This record gives sequence, structure tokens and C-alpha cells, in this order.
Amino acid sequence: MITVMKQNLQEALKGLSKVVCAKTNLPILACVRIKAENDTLTLSGTDLEQWLDCRLPFAEKLEPLDCIVRLEALKEFIEGGSGRSMLGIETAAANSVRLSMEIAGQRMERQFETMPVADWPANRPLPDSMSPVSKEIFSLMKLAFPSASRDDTRRAITGICLDKDGIIATDGSQLAKLNFVLPIKEQVILPNTRMLSSGFFKDDGTMGVVMDKKDITHVSFQSGAWQYTVRCIVASYPNFNQVIPREASLKNRIVFTAEDIAMLEKSIPKLEGYKDDPQGIVMYAGGKGVKFMSRQPSSSVKIETRAEYKGWRTDLIAAMNRKYVMRALELGFTELRFSDAYSAFMSSGKAGIYVFMPMRNVRDIEACWKKIGITPNKEDKMTEKKTEAAAAEKKVETQTAPKTGMQFKPQGAQETAADPFEELRTAADEIRLAAKALADSAAMIQRKITDAQKSVKQKEKDFKETRDLIERLKSKAA
Repeated sequence: MITVMKQNLQEALKGLSKVVCAKTNLPILACVRIKAENDTLTLSGTDLEQWLDCRLPFAEKLEPLDCIVRLEALKEFIEGGSGRSMLGIETAAANSVRLSMEIAGQRMERQFETMPVADWPANRPLPDSMSPVSKEIFSLMKLAFPSASRDDTRRAITGICLDKDGIIATDGSQLAKLNFVLPIKEQVILPNTRMLSSGFFKDDGTMGVVMDKKDITHVSFQSGAWQYTVRCIVASYPNFNQVIPREASLKNRIVFTAEDIAMLEKSIPKLEGYKDDPQGIVMYAGGKGVKFMSRQPSSSVKIETRAEYKGWRTDLIAAMNRKYVMRALELGFTELRFSDAYSAFMSSGKAGIYVFMPMRNVRDIEACWKKIGITPNKEDKMTEKKTEAAAAEKKVETQTAPKTGMQFKPQGAQETAADPFEELRTAADEIRLAAKALADSAAMIQRKITDAQKSVKQKEKDFKETRDLIERLKSKAA
């Protein structure tokens, strides 16, 4: 008999439940494998896309054991009672295993049917070597995943990108880059799995990659008692550097206090919004401090902050999506920099940067100025109109250029009348943009062809592995 502390077994099953399929057409994927050999007790689970092992401490010398049991049946039997009690595991018959424990002074035991060990998926890929990583990598991945896309048609950005010097996530409208030095030479795209997005791993560990020719196909992490391997998204991640604004252009700077951050996290979600635009809010920065308010003219609520503002504009109003403001606060960034109210905003801190686009026009902007108690002078209005015109021109360029995996798209750009004296220059620009669009389209098509070829190859490999597994199960059943 093998004796383990129930609390340790419960923790192991808690982690494995993030990988093991509760409902599946392959019953063995709803199970965990319990294996004792060479003085090591290991519980394992897989869904053929990810693999998880947990090494458990044991109370007595191990006896050889290798069995496969349904996860949900194990969880049901050991729930409740004191986690400090001991639990025994032993072979009961050729196709069953017995678990026993004491509850309130009474001995309880149950016999579980097991599945053939030969049917366990044996194609787990392992890296040739592992490099040390600190536990911060797991918390940073958890922080990054909410900024990844949920659009399955843009598969490359549904995961997070591990680069040599950081962890990147984007959905095409926001970008988070968190600083972290990784022991890799090539970019890796990790899928949004429950195990990675939950921040389950808590200890320092190691990291390694599995290569197939020139592509990284799997990443393996070790943390404490856990060993986790996951299949990567094999695709080309967009060039995220192109949407990060240049430092020299960020002339305006806001620094929030710790008290501001705590207050804004609670108050910004409460601001009233338009019925057709519930997420939009307005930020004022200028001589009267930094304030947030509703875009609704009828709302007089102003959220006051103690933030410090330094900028080339005395007074400025910008409309933005509150989800992005909340995301910047969630990432722990206290500094917000921008060039104007219509270009990319960059929130930053020691952990990295977060970039998002504001909305290009503020509804009832005069009402917003009135709430602040400011009447903009003619020079400010002319500057604002020029900025809006530039934003509208930039929107035309964005629409002319081909769509890529990463394009920040501000909302509500205003159309402006063309200047007749600029017709010649405009015509030349259109020719230049059309030529650039054609070249970019050709490059994008080539990238998609390459990605499609990689995807087809991977699917053929997955199909063969699954077919072989089914054939083995059928032969065992017969």
C-alpha cells in the first residue's frame, strides 16, 4: 500500500482538473495516471494538447503501482474531512484499485475500476534541456492573457508571445508588453490554457522548448512539484513594435499616486455612459488637474485625482474606452504618456508598457469643457481642429493599407473637407499608398501561405496520432 497525505492528493487533483477533460469522446482523457516507481509517486493528466505531472511526497516506502482512474471519481471520494488525514492506495485486482482513509474515526474505502495502462497516450514531447526561470514568469503570463484576442479567426494573437525580453499580448486594439528576460532565441506563442492563465504555478523552476526543424512546437515548464508541457501556436506573431509610439513624440505625461490608482479602480466602472457607447469616458488634463467624467452631457460627476500633469498643452480633453483605462490600472502602471488626444496612449511602469488608442472625437465636447469650467480660446480650438484633421487623414491611410494582424483602430474619426490646393499632393500620396498597399498585400499573402502550410502539416500529424490512439482503443475493446 502507498500512503499519502490527503491534502497533497487534493492539491494534485486540483491542478490536474485544469488539464484533464471532464467530457470527452476518449474516456482515457478523463482519467489520471497514478504511477509509483523508483521512490517517486507521480500523478499525470493530458488532453493531447497539454500534459501535466505532479510528484507527491509519500509517507512510507513505495510499492510499485501503475493505474489509470477517472479524475472525477477520485475527487468525489476524497473531498471533505481533514486534509491532514492519511490516504492509502493499493491494487485490488487486475483491473481495479482501492483507496482507503479515516473519517471521524471510521475507516472508509472504495474500489475504483481502472483502464489499461497500454492505452495511455505515450507521445508526450520533452525538451532536450531546461533553463532556470523565476516564478514571476507565471504571474506575468496571467497578467498578459486578458489583453490577447478572443477572435479565433486571428489565431496567432489569441495566445501570448514570449520574446527574448518580454511577454506580449494584443487583440489589435490594445497591446501589453511585460518585461521579462526569457531563455529563448525565437519567439513562442502560447495558447490561452486554464493552467497558464490562472497563475497556478507558484515556485521558481525551469523552462525548455521542443523543436521540429526550425519551429518551436512545444514549451515545457517545471515549477516545484509540477511539470507542464503545452503545444504552441505555430504561426507568425505580428510586429508589435510598429504600434509602440516613439518616446520623443510623447510630450504629455500624467503620474498617478497609489491612492489615485485604488480610487480609480473602484470609481471609473461607475461612470455613466451612452446607451450605444457604455464604455466611453472622458479624461481632462490641464491647469485644473486630472479628472475623469462621463461622456453623457447630463452627468455632472467628475472624478478628482491628485495626479501630476506635465504637457505642452495647457488644457486637454480625450475620450477613451474605460476598459483600456482599467486594464492599465490592473497592470499596475502609474504613468500615462501621449502626444495628443487622438494618438496612441502609453501607460508604463517598471513591469513594462501598455498601449491603447483613444476615441477620435468627443461627443458634446463643449459640454465637457463646461463641466470643467473652461472656455477654450481660439488658438486651442484651431489646434484641436488641425489635430482632428490629421487624425482623419491618418484614418484614410489606415483604410487604404491592407489589414494586418495588428492595427489599432480609434473610433469615431470625423471627416474633413479636402483642401483644393492640396489636390496634387493628395494624388501623389494616393499613388504611393496604393503601391505600398500592393507590396504589403503580397507579403501578407506569402506569410498566410506559409502559416497555412505549417497548420496543415500540424493537423495531419495530430490526426495520425489521434487515429492511432483510437485504433489501439478499438483493438483493446475487441
